[in-house]
Amino acid sequence: MDANLNTSSPTPAPFLSPDPRSGSPSARHDLKEHSPLHFPTQRPNENVVLLLRRNWTVLARDVIQLITSLIVPPVVLAVLYFYADTTIEPGSALYALIIIVLCLYYLFSFLAYFHDFVDYHLDIWVVTDQRVVSIEQEGLFNRTISELNIVKVQDVTSEVRGTVQTFLDYGQVHIQTAGQEARFVFEQVPHPSEVAKVILQVHDRAMKMQELERVRQSEDYRHELEAQGGQGGFIQQLAPVTAIHPQQQKIPVERIPREVRSTQTDQTPQQTGVTPPWASQPGQSEVPPIYTPPTRQ
Repeated sequence: MDANLNTSSPTPAPFLSPDPRSGSPSARHDLKEHSPLHFPTQRPNENVVLLLRRNWTVLARDVIQLITSLIVPPVVLAVLYFYADTTIEPGSALYALIIIVLCLYYLFSFLAYFHDFVDYHLDIWVVTDQRVVSIEQEGLFNRTISELNIVKVQDVTSEVRGTVQTFLDYGQVHIQTAGQEARFVFEQVPHPSEVAKVILQVHDRAMKMQELERVRQSEDYRHELEAQGGQGGFIQQLAPVTAIHPQQQKIPVERIPREVRSTQTDQTPQQTGVTPPWASQPGQSEVPPIYTPPTRQ
């Protein structure tokens, strides 16, 4: 990952313009410019909207712990030197043992800080125009990557706890997904309320783009039908209609109104079909007349 991405604040993409009222980033509807930000598993034509890390206070806490661990041993040795009855002579076995213990102590202190720094730097949350990606570093050699389709986002909430988080404006962002899937949690990210707004804006835009794509596909299908001779011609190609001579046209008995049934038809209910009256008259149209039931007085 590029070194210029080492920041604790949200890194907006070029297509995020600041809201004139709050000054926070908000998603624009045009994506003409591509984001220069990149991350592992990024897809082609996928634009990064936000790249988030934990707030700088997390790293500052680790730095304070490192400084404290470096100061404690000299202070302890100074107290023992001035108040202890025994003196430690240079070159003695006790002196060599103390030097070895101090070296190991400082080595493990720096290793612990390096572990925390790698965990801070490589734990990132990415919001793109297609997905929400969570990359969490577990130790020095393990990494977990989770992703969520942006259209599956149902609800986004922000949470700020305590006085420190309130004054420094950082907290958690919870992303509720559809179904029984687990929630995505952005931990200790700066400006959580603004991040939640941007995610909802990107989600709304993705839903609109999905609907436009569905309409475009239906329009392409309609144009394809018209190119094949019109919708009617296309249907006729799939199901051709064979003309039937009116003298040979038969319909089921139960579909003939009782008023137009012949006496022979009523006396032979086992008959499955009869010749309709309009088909036996010469010069009549092949289309049967519309039957109008008699009105009751």
